[in-house]
Amino acid sequence: MQGVKLSLFSPEEIKKLSVKKLTNPETFDALLHPNFGGLYDPTLGPTDKDDLCGTCAQNYIFCPGHFGHMELPLPVYHPLFFKVLLQILRSSCFKCGQLLFSRTVRHIFLSQMKALDFGLTSVAEELQHVANQTINSDQSIDDTRGFQEEDCITALDKHVKKALKDIDKTEARIKSVAKNVTNFRHQLIKEFMSTYMVNKKRYCPGCKAPSREVKSEHNSRVFLKGLSAKDAVKWVKIQVTKSHMARQTNDGPNNEPGINKVQNNGTVSNSMADADEEVKKLMQQTFLTPLEVKKHVTQIWETYHEFLNVLLGAYPSPTAKRKCSSADMFFLEIFPVPPSRFRPLSTLGDKQFENPQTGNLSKIMKDSVLVKECLLDLNKPRTEQAEGSTEKKKKGFGKNAPATVSGKTPTERLHNAWLKLQTDVNCCIDSDLDKLSTVKFPGIRQILEKKEGLFRKHMMGKRVDYACRSVISPDPYLSVDEIGIPEVFALKLTYPQPVTHWNVKELRQAVINGPLQHPGATLVELEDGKRTLLSKTDPNQRQAIAKRLLTPSTHLKASVNPCKKVYRHLKNGDVLLLNRQPTLHRPSMMAHRARILPGEKTIRLHYANCKSYNADFDGDEMNAHYPQNELARAEAYTIASTNYQYLVPKDGTPLVD
Repeated sequence: MQGVKLSLFSPEEIKKLSVKKLTNPETFDALLHPNFGGLYDPTLGPTDKDDLCGTCAQNYIFCPGHFGHMELPLPVYHPLFFKVLLQILRSSCFKCGQLLFSRTVRHIFLSQMKALDFGLTSVAEELQHVANQTINSDQSIDDTRGFQEEDCITALDKHVKKALKDIDKTEARIKSVAKNVTNFRHQLIKEFMSTYMVNKKRYCPGCKAPSREVKSEHNSRVFLKGLSAKDAVKWVKIQVTKSHMARQTNDGPNNEPGINKVQNNGTVSNSMADADEEVKKLMQQTFLTPLEVKKHVTQIWETYHEFLNVLLGAYPSPTAKRKCSSADMFFLEIFPVPPSRFRPLSTLGDKQFENPQTGNLSKIMKDSVLVKECLLDLNKPRTEQAEGSTEKKKKGFGKNAPATVSGKTPTERLHNAWLKLQTDVNCCIDSDLDKLSTVKFPGIRQILEKKEGLFRKHMMGKRVDYACRSVISPDPYLSVDEIGIPEVFALKLTYPQPVTHWNVKELRQAVINGPLQHPGATLVELEDGKRTLLSKTDPNQRQAIAKRLLTPSTHLKASVNPCKKVYRHLKNGDVLLLNRQPTLHRPSMMAHRARILPGEKTIRLHYANCKSYNADFDGDEMNAHYPQNELARAEAYTIASTNYQYLVPKDGTPLVD
């Protein structure tokens, strides 16, 4: 494997990953049992420790959890790619679907990306100078037309071909993933999008239509700003002239002049009225639905799919071939639902409360039901629409039913419900995108980011089991690969030692010594996994357990382990992983052999290891982790041991002075 590439799930892949389509907006029934088709459906995994999974029939401990999915009735914008979508809309013509920058600009960018595919950063930098030399100094690259454009493209192709002629392409492609090449590629993409995908021209170079300015509102809606009166009138005149010339061309020579005159007068008056309406329409701000935006972006992709695939190559599309990007990446039609075990219920006394993430998903499901109802109302006659709205007011849907939506007409109600669905999808991923709501649940981004997020609060720098932490002190009398551990730590750190004929004598004495005398033990684990704590005050209990260490437990029907295990104390010679923060390089965590020091309070470290850990004994603290199985111990003894860490991985300089 040469590398890892992240991509988006396609709708087909989400359906394959999912175990069930969720359609019920009510999560629990009257008896607080999960509803089938709800967000805590049994097929997604057990919600309680006594339940079994409806998919794999495992209990709460062994079930990994299973994804579900919701099908949205109408597509919505993908909140993560909404800004990129706006950049594409602002750099395109809404009349003909062309991008508002020249072919030369696109070819320069594609040539630079092709050079970077082979790791040729210097060639990519030279291509811009080659284009500038080919074009006249008084003309910008974005304004090239005709033969100058063709000359520039030919010069670029020749330069790239010459650079690729004498290199080993297989070896060059391997080098193209180097950090400096990747950073340069990202820099070129960022500069291109900030230069050509934002600042638009006044008129489309293809159809000469005036360009429309695009604006967004609350990360949920897209509008086309109205044209000025001058541009609107000018564009309508051009359209009327074209249609009039086409009509004259279609008139035959045998037509009667009197009839033609009457028809032409009527046509002219109608066209003038239509022109006035068209001017008024162009001067007004236009709301674009996600369906209209998707149709427009799909039209752009059909024309410029090769260029956009290179530009947005960092976002592989949810398509069947999985080889290129597409317009589908900007829209969501199927929403995945995470397993129940990642959205656990909160309990307070006898009451249960939904997880905040479940609250966001519940809103999306209710909005979907509401949009479906609005779509049905839109297809009904007006009398049935009025009767239906009256019935809904009389009929109770329950507290978990979808809320009503404001609007005088069915179309307005549909747009409002659609907007509510978009807002709740945004909140499920990033609650900061909703600037209007006062009460909102944290989204996926809020769960992950900042100091209170999943990574920093729950996964980094946590106190873990089978580990200790204390201030370090120097001790030159220790061996270089030893670490001095206070006895108070040795009494708490334990290792699950299987009982065999070779070690039963030692383990029996450890059980008799108990948890307060070193070397001793804290508990004994039976074959079925059941653990028995060794009493601190009752030596008879410890002796009785010690005598039965090799005796099989006859009352057990099924056993997990072939023999008993004794959780014995840390003793001299055991291996420990020592770590000092910040962990800056590999030798910041190395393996040492333990030496138990009675009466000490600090961890003792030899001076030779100070450079590895960047330690200076001015109050520094270190962590010691106790490996819990034979494989981890073997790796620590033979790979991570201090004796085998000779050189700094960064530059090969010696570690031990």
